[in-house]
Amino acid sequence: MWTEYKTFLIKDNIIGLAIAVILGMTLNKLVGSIVDDLIMPLIGLVAQGDWQEIVVPLSADSELGIGRFLAALVNFFIVGFVCWRIAKAFVRPEPAKS
Repeated sequence: MWTEYKTFLIKDNIIGLAIAVILGMTLNKLVGSIVDDLIMPLIGLVAQGDWQEIVVPLSADSELGIGRFLAALVNFFIVGFVCWRIAKAFVRPEPAKS
């Protein structure tokens, strides 16, 4: 049973997948820190203030969180760009078969 389990782990590359998930979580923290600690403060300097807290009041008890949405959008594009660059650096296309 142990041999069959080890074969399953190696054959189906479960260990590689687990390592990829752990590295992905760590990379997420790194990119999040770059965005939150380096890029967003620079945007705050240009935007003159706490732009992530901009709201548009709709009524007495509701508002649109425009600043939070824009911050999430900027974060999405930065994370997407970093992931794209990492994929381009490490994943090489297979040569064309003739």
